[in-house]
Amino acid sequence: MQAEKTLFFIKPYIEPEKALEIISYRNKLLQENKVCFEKMAEFSTPRLPLEFYMEFYSQIGINFPGVLEIMTRDFASCSCGLIGDVLQGVSITDILREILGPRRFEENPSWTIRGRYFSYNNPDMLGHRTVAHASTKDEVDKDFRVFVKYNLVHKTFS
Repeated sequence: MQAEKTLFFIKPYIEPEKALEIISYRNKLLQENKVCFEKMAEFSTPRLPLEFYMEFYSQIGINFPGVLEIMTRDFASCSCGLIGDVLQGVSITDILREILGPRRFEENPSWTIRGRYFSYNNPDMLGHRTVAHASTKDEVDKDFRVFVKYNLVHKTFS
């Protein structure tokens, strides 16, 4: 099997210290499950503009344009940027998605990242928000294109 690259990041409403704790927990889960992976790059961005989030999450706007607008404005208003990395490994995209856990708050087993660190409730916006993003196989190429466009990762990772 061929190794693949994927993106993982902590969302901007999570403080940097907590973000690093979540990434450390992710690494622990990968190691406990004997997942062979290589960290290809790390990133810690400044606060990002609304345009970045609109482009990055554009697929949400196809079916839920109101959600896209609320979510992206929420992200762009945060004082923190994104903290994350580019990982490479066999089936790493699917493995990271499993470790991350489902998007729906109530469906997360307690051992997943979203189960352990849950989602933060923001009733003024959308209710529960997830703490992290891991690219899906369908979106990873688009995710890398947007990150390269905004100079968040080097083009060799796309």
